Amino acid sequence: MAVWSIINKSEGLSNKRIDSERYKPQYTENEYLLRNIPHKKLKYYINDISGGATPRGAKYSLSGIPFIRVQNIKENYSDLTDVVYIHESIHNGELFRSQIKEEDVLLTITGVSYGNSTVAHKKMLPANMNQHSVRISLKNALLPEFLSTFFVSKYGKLQSDSRVTGDTRPALTYSEISNIIIPDIIIENQLKIKDIVIKATGLRILSQELYNQAIDLLEQELGLDTIELNKRNNYITSNSICVNERIIDPKFHNPIYAKLSNHLEENFDTVELRKIADIEYGYMPMQDYETDSNKGIPLIRVTNITQQIEIKMDELKYIPNWVKIPTKKYVEKGDILVVQCGDTTGKVGYIYEDVKNHLFPSFCFSVKVKDNRINSLYLAALLKTKIMQILFDQTVMINTVRPNTTKPRFERLTIPILNAELQKTVSDLLIQSNKDKKESKRLLEEAKTRVEQLIEEAANKN
Repeated sequence: MAVWSIINKSEGLSNKRIDSERYKPQYTENEYLLRNIPHKKLKYYINDISGGATPRGAKYSLSGIPFIRVQNIKENYSDLTDVVYIHESIHNGELFRSQIKEEDVLLTITGVSYGNSTVAHKKMLPANMNQHSVRISLKNALLPEFLSTFFVSKYGKLQSDSRVTGDTRPALTYSEISNIIIPDIIIENQLKIKDIVIKATGLRILSQELYNQAIDLLEQELGLDTIELNKRNNYITSNSICVNERIIDPKFHNPIYAKLSNHLEENFDTVELRKIADIEYGYMPMQDYETDSNKGIPLIRVTNITQQIEIKMDELKYIPNWVKIPTKKYVEKGDILVVQCGDTTGKVGYIYEDVKNHLFPSFCFSVKVKDNRINSLYLAALLKTKIMQILFDQTVMINTVRPNTTKPRFERLTIPILNAELQKTVSDLLIQSNKDKKESKRLLEEAKTRVEQLIEEAANKN
């Protein structure tokens, strides 16, 4: 059925847009609602707006100046688990211009995640950002936490959607951003939103610190820093080892792997992974996804696994209910997921909740612990440590276009069994980390809902 909107010629000229996409009914209705309550355009509140930049010749490094990319800016929070760095020696006009200051509102302006925003806080500074985002410095009349929350509310998102240009790569221009309609909300109500967002931000920072503490505790116990890992350009192996392992890939025979395995076996009780856990390949969809979640089985994908060994239970895909799928392809509380193919091979996730009827995907192993000496959350964290990631890398071959490992190789991974008290300490830290992150998410949702309620209350008065 055809859908249309009627607009005045003057409105099209003032917006400098006459394309039909700009005037979809949901967009015009949203703007009508906002224009009929006390409001101002964002440019009234802007003290400064500037874009980010990637300096010429810049290369990412393991340390230096944090460089905020689009994937680090989420819906009213920053995710720095996969932040990259630019070496401090690179400092020119472009880099200086893209420096982030405390209480800047960061807004993504290009790509599929345009419209995401967050407020810069002390823990993420000093930092710079790339050219796909802007930083907005505000006057006192509008609080950064309120604006960031408004951007991700339904009223803010609809405006971003209506103002974006470009088909293959959506983009928000400075002009369109400056003309976004901001409802007049009294400062007392803005302060309440600010308090919620600050509390949520604090919990997310604490969550990351607890996670880092757990991994650092394991790293220290495993003693990787006591091992000298010299790079070698050449090494020798025997024909019998190649035959027994059925692998002639030179990477597999690098002596660094034997050195690490020997270190674990000499200092800890060790066991092959297959002795303490059952490993299973994930489910490969053979049909189109179901679009109605009520008619489908939720499928966790590799992209749902975070860098903090958690599973994001949003943006899932669904397999039609009529498909018959073996029980072993479903996850349960305490399962560990390990990516076994692709660019993120080795990424680890943990099922914290007692998830019902969720599948795990192809290109992924499930690890179900069957040994009561092993805490499953400890094992998930252990698999994320540097020493275990190096040993896991030995099992990864590049036989096709993508790196991958196999179940038989993975099952032979050497696992150190650390004392039960340490396992519990690690597990408790990660459980609290997960709780703090969930509470942070709940608070941000509360802030967004409250902003929407304030706008609707104002609309009902008019």
